[in-house]
Amino acid sequence: MPTSSAANACLLSPSLAGPIATAAGVAVAFVALLAARWYYKRTLIGKVHDRLLELNKLAVQHPKVAKAFFDQSHRDTPYFVPIGIPRDEGYYALRGYVLFRLNIYEEVFFATQGIFASTTDDGRAWQRYIKQGFRHPRVRELFDEELDQFGHAFIRFIHFNELPGGEKYVEH
Repeated sequence: MPTSSAANACLLSPSLAGPIATAAGVAVAFVALLAARWYYKRTLIGKVHDRLLELNKLAVQHPKVAKAFFDQSHRDTPYFVPIGIPRDEGYYALRGYVLFRLNIYEEVFFATQGIFASTTDDGRAWQRYIKQGFRHPRVRELFDEELDQFGHAFIRFIHFNELPGGEKYVEH
């Protein structure tokens, strides 16, 4: 019965059996790792898209809150901090809406900005999406007020344009 060259090598030199088996095991583990990583990233991106859909649905279901948010886009004076602003239902609805947006921006950041992912076209597109969201004065205001809620890498990205790999974000 003919045997394979790998089997012949093991039969001729038993000392090679261990290294060959180890190399085969490492190759299988590496392929499994790549497959798991691909599946994990696809799942994360799917979740991010679901969260963006939730944000859009929230605006459709609560148009007064969405309108209040967009009406605030040109107001540079603080809104959430001053004592003179009435703490009514509209105030808390807008605050909740902005916090929801901030949570989505942070979730998007951590789902798409790994050391290697931040240098891809997709990674840069998500960076732009987050930075554009932070152009809104209420988003910036509440972010600075609630800094202790956010991860350090996300804070460094927003305040210092620093990416996880140590690179700097450059707006195009």
